[in-house]
Amino acid sequence: MLSLTTKEAIKVGLSIAISICLALWFGWEKPYWAAIAVVVMAVNESFAHSIQKGKNRILGTLLGTTYAFFLIAMFSQQRFLFIFFFTLFMALSLYMSSNEKHGYIFSIGFVVCAIVSCMGSFDSEMTFHFAVLRFQETLLGVLVFSYVFRLLWPMNTEKVFYQLIDGVQDALFEKLNGKGDLKGVEAS
Repeated sequence: MLSLTTKEAIKVGLSIAISICLALWFGWEKPYWAAIAVVVMAVNESFAHSIQKGKNRILGTLLGTTYAFFLIAMFSQQRFLFIFFFTLFMALSLYMSSNEKHGYIFSIGFVVCAIVSCMGSFDSEMTFHFAVLRFQETLLGVLVFSYVFRLLWPMNTEKVFYQLIDGVQDALFEKLNGKGDLKGVEAS
């Protein structure tokens, strides 16, 4: 039987491979963006935290692309105004990134805004192309991660919590009865 860490590693590797293969199959230019979304979600402590991080990543991508569209539409010919409003968004994003619940949205929003607005070379068509590509590949990574982790060896955190509590309870009762070893409780 495989250990929990082995199963998690297999799921992460499979998610990365599937997301890259799908992005290549769709003919998208930057398949590593989907893989980055998978890796960012995989480093969280639970599936629920990963889903929340994925949701925040998608919202941040939407925020960043929307603001990049605003910058290119309004200030593509006026460099100083572009830099002023870009810096203003950076300051707002840095300030809001300290928010515990929604900070990641603003961090990703600024990064995506910088990538999309700079890679587009102030051309509205290229900017739109990179914005759609970034959103598609982020969404692909989040969906692939979610499906793989939900379908392959699904893990219910409530079940794991109660198993851990039962193990600790049993070890404590054994210790109270004089049969057990306190090191067994510490190992749990």
